[in-house]
Amino acid sequence: MAHEPPEITVEPISKTVIEGEQVVFRCNASGIPTPSIIWERLGSNLPESALDRNGLLTISSVGSEDAGTYICKAVNSEGEDSLNVQLEVIGKGELLYSEQRDKGVTRDVLTVPVHSLPVLVLGKSGKYCNTLKLINHTIHLNRETLKRGKGLGTKSNNT
Repeated sequence: MAHEPPEITVEPISKTVIEGEQVVFRCNASGIPTPSIIWERLGSNLPESALDRNGLLTISSVGSEDAGTYICKAVNSEGEDSLNVQLEVIGKGELLYSEQRDKGVTRDVLTVPVHSLPVLVLGKSGKYCNTLKLINHTIHLNRETLKRGKGLGTKSNNT
């Protein structure tokens, strides 16, 4: 039987999650003899909430401190292989309300960390709010929208 050094495939190579979500990276390795697989974190230990089992790295309830580079390593008697994955964590942030005056008109402004994720702005009733403008990560609403909605929230669609 011919011996072969390990070869790794990892999915996904990078992942962006919102703080509090779970993330899973899958590492598969081929080789003869069957390689052992371990996960490491570049520059520090794996987070306490991380579970490294059968090539899966699972981090439950991700925090901002968990962002960084993780390394899957496969080792057998013929050698080793490794691949890096990147984890980005976006903070939930707080919604900040303020007033802005422009040309004599007062607007209510809702600032929310949008980053590159699509965001829906919802009224308290759960209906989509279509009376807004999104400018440089700031959602601009008219005063009537806030009065009718009696409170707004955001929902990120991380697909």
